[in-house]
Amino acid sequence: MINIHPTKKLKGTKSKLLENKKIVVVVTSSIAAIETPKLMRELIRHGAEVYCIITEEVKKIIGRDALTFGCGNEVMEEITGNIEHVALYDECDAMIIYPATANIISKIALNIADNIVNTTAMMFLEKKPLFIVPAMHENMFDAVKEHIEKLKSKEKTYVISPKMEEEKAKVASIEDVVGFVIEKIGNKMDKKVLILNGGTAEFIDKVRVISNLSSGKTGVALAEAFCKEGFDVEAINALGLTPPYYIKTHKVLTAEEMLNKALEIGKDADIIISCAAI
Repeated sequence: MINIHPTKKLKGTKSKLLENKKIVVVVTSSIAAIETPKLMRELIRHGAEVYCIITEEVKKIIGRDALTFGCGNEVMEEITGNIEHVALYDECDAMIIYPATANIISKIALNIADNIVNTTAMMFLEKKPLFIVPAMHENMFDAVKEHIEKLKSKEKTYVISPKMEEEKAKVASIEDVVGFVIEKIGNKMDKKVLILNGGTAEFIDKVRVISNLSSGKTGVALAEAFCKEGFDVEAINALGLTPPYYIKTHKVLTAEEMLNKALEIGKDADIIISCAAI
């Protein structure tokens, strides 16, 4: 019998930004539920411990085994004598509903608690961070806008806007969701590292520039490595590869812009690495 789920090996492989954070991920019956295992594993890569609860209908879209694979813990679908909704509230730092259907959004806004998802949401509402990530047809999204606005007005409740495409309110990207969660509940690191990266450009006229073929790979690799080791990493990036979404990045183009930005934010840094091709 394997006691440690292989998913645990992923913990902290990208950063310590969510280290010691426990997050319950809620899955409701949108086709976007097929993306949820990826979301949970990305949270784990930043150090989080992830639990998962689902509605009964979700099993028609994605199997329990896929969700267990995603979080590395047993998936819960009903409230038993273990009072799961209370245990999850006591244990977890935040709740993410990904994806959130029109039905679940409306029930939470109306304080209806008729399954494990709604009931657990009632525990978190305005007490601990609750992240709601809608996914539905555009018409349904329009129909529940009043409920969405009501939830937005509540304390510690965040609605992450969907992408409006093909007459659908498509679920926000995993990077957008995880980046937002890190912004709101992520750990504050003690040591700050500033990295200058990429190739700058100098204008000859409004169209032509003098530049170089710097790829920016070195700065990105350094940023990722420092972040993984628990540093607070910030980057100033010109042309070339951009650091990943979880690293705060300032975009510049010319050498003067890079210098001014470095003087502005560098005074708070413990370490400054300039590997930019200026």
